[in-house]
Amino acid sequence: MALGGYTVLGFRADWKSFCLSVTFICLFQVNLSNLSLSDSDGVRFTKTFAEVFENSAFRPVKNFSQTLDINITINLHAILGLDEKQEILTTYIWMEQSWFHDFLVWDPSDFSGKEFVALPKEKLWIPDTLMLEMVDEDKSPELLYLYVHHTGKVIYGRPLRIVSSCNLNILYFPFDIQKCPLSASPITLRDYDVKLHLEQTSEEVTSKSTKIFASKGEWELIQIEASEKKFLDDWASYDYVSWEVTIKRRPMFYIVNLLIPSAFLMATDIMSFYLPTHSFDRASFKMTLMLGYSVFLIIVKDLLPSNSTHTPLIDCEVKRSWPPEIETLQALLRKIAEGVEEIKQCVERHDQEQEMEDEWLQIGHILDCFLHSVYLVFFTAFLLTLSIAWLM
Repeated sequence: MALGGYTVLGFRADWKSFCLSVTFICLFQVNLSNLSLSDSDGVRFTKTFAEVFENSAFRPVKNFSQTLDINITINLHAILGLDEKQEILTTYIWMEQSWFHDFLVWDPSDFSGKEFVALPKEKLWIPDTLMLEMVDEDKSPELLYLYVHHTGKVIYGRPLRIVSSCNLNILYFPFDIQKCPLSASPITLRDYDVKLHLEQTSEEVTSKSTKIFASKGEWELIQIEASEKKFLDDWASYDYVSWEVTIKRRPMFYIVNLLIPSAFLMATDIMSFYLPTHSFDRASFKMTLMLGYSVFLIIVKDLLPSNSTHTPLIDCEVKRSWPPEIETLQALLRKIAEGVEEIKQCVERHDQEQEMEDEWLQIGHILDCFLHSVYLVFFTAFLLTLSIAWLM
């Protein structure tokens, strides 16, 4: 009995373990079946629109004569650089396009209430929209998905690092305002294939771009003017949208490092006209100032922008008294010194002739007053021009 009792107890223990194992397996199968049921929505969605995904090379319209409306907008995130010499603007923007797909509409109740679906962009047709002013390849990260609404609306957004051409006017540097266009258009689609529309007005694009503008460098965003346009080719016409980005240079760096030292040198040059002629060697002082101008130009030449069509006013003012090459300047200074020495020797030879000396002094005084007046006129005009450019 003991052996038999042990056998019965052992059988009962094995039976309880067996029942627990069966219960655990059943619960696991139920959970697994529920998981498969929730995952089957994606499978059913793919099977439902399999034909749409296979024909992604064609415009999503019911017939080829139908025009597809595409809404497009951009938001400016940062100005990465502006090359005045090459006239190239580098910006970082977010471009978003949306259109309606006639064959990709579903009832959310058929797919667990799902209203938005993220799909790989290879599954659907995408317009070949390109920025027309781009002069270099786009090096921004590539996004792999787009969003589809149950009404058939497709939303495709992507970041763009745009290196574009821009016609610059640096006449009023460093108080200049630049206007650079950015235009987007499909390359292979005519105006009867797609019609481009602005999704946001100029005020909306400017307001949103100003809020998210991340660049705090040399340039600040003023305005973005958006418009819809059309251009004609030899045998076709195309729709395109254009955004004119208006930016303004922050001048404080150039005021402190360029304008204030330059104004100090010019003011010192003007004050030198009031130095007494007999008790001070004015010629040596003038030559010292010219050497100071040349050294200052060498130091700040990297701060001045260069352009083949325009020259900054401040650059003209700084360079107006000497040639650009240092060797030429040194030769000019040597000639001036020789001329001054000859005049000095001539005055010394005729020192005894009082009448001749008075005539030379009178001529020198008249010439000095004339040059002083001309200098004051140019200096005043220069200051007024910079002041007006700053306040514009």
